[in-house]
Amino acid sequence: MAAADAMAALEAKALADGIGGVRKGLFVEASWPSTELRRFFETLPAESGLNLNPWMTFTKGDIERARFLNMRPGKILRETDADYDAMRAHIDGLPWLGGEPPFRCRLPTALTLSAIELNANQFGVVGHWSAEYIVPVQVRELIEAAELSSCEFRPVTNRKTGRPFDEFAQLYTDHLLAGRVIDVTSPEIQSANPAERGYDLLGCFCFSPDTLNAATDFNRVGESTISFEFGDWIVSQAVRELMVAEGIKGLRFEPVLESGTEEYAAYMQLWTDFLTAVPDNCTIRGKSAVEICP
Repeated sequence: MAAADAMAALEAKALADGIGGVRKGLFVEASWPSTELRRFFETLPAESGLNLNPWMTFTKGDIERARFLNMRPGKILRETDADYDAMRAHIDGLPWLGGEPPFRCRLPTALTLSAIELNANQFGVVGHWSAEYIVPVQVRELIEAAELSSCEFRPVTNRKTGRPFDEFAQLYTDHLLAGRVIDVTSPEIQSANPAERGYDLLGCFCFSPDTLNAATDFNRVGESTISFEFGDWIVSQAVRELMVAEGIKGLRFEPVLESGTEEYAAYMQLWTDFLTAVPDNCTIRGKSAVEICP
């Protein structure tokens, strides 16, 4: 009964906060820190279990104050099976860059698609499995005119014709950022397959100030954070400001934290408090979603 009472209190608090509630008796949304959620964790029966999907909420100010940001896709470009096979053959022949697994990645340079559906002001990422962006020529020209560092454009092959698309190009950089901070928000991924081991990303990327001082406008994480093979994109505030000013769509930005700062200390305290409260019979699922508040 204690757990049921705690769930009822949690649902009431969530609804009062305007962030949702129990759906069909299976799901509940709640904020943290939360007395109600902590009480629910404390009363959860040992034989019960939960899947938790934490997400972080940032204000516009949080995004604007960050020196660097994790650039994430909002527009997915579909590929056919034949497209995928062609790209897979290319990727399998590429060398690994960086160090030992998982601190290494591959950087595709020859993308192949049968069709590309992008507006003139959109970024798109190839499939749900890659981190490779395609941009229309209008976006390419904006980036080139801004003279942003460590950015190249590679042709994208039209599989139907065998020739490059005239109106689209692949965004490319080979500037790698190694040594992200591994902390409580990056639990080790256990797998029987050595190629699928590494460190998760429940929260934000964090690097030392020295590492970010050496970063360029466009960077890739030197770690297989996407599909155990590709590195996320880390970009400067100048990149975000250009995209916002020009109304470019198909992207989301999360702040990259810097170790030794007050922001990182507060972030660590929040996550440590939350993870300490989570019972052992709960599972935290993958990369957290992100919400940007006005």
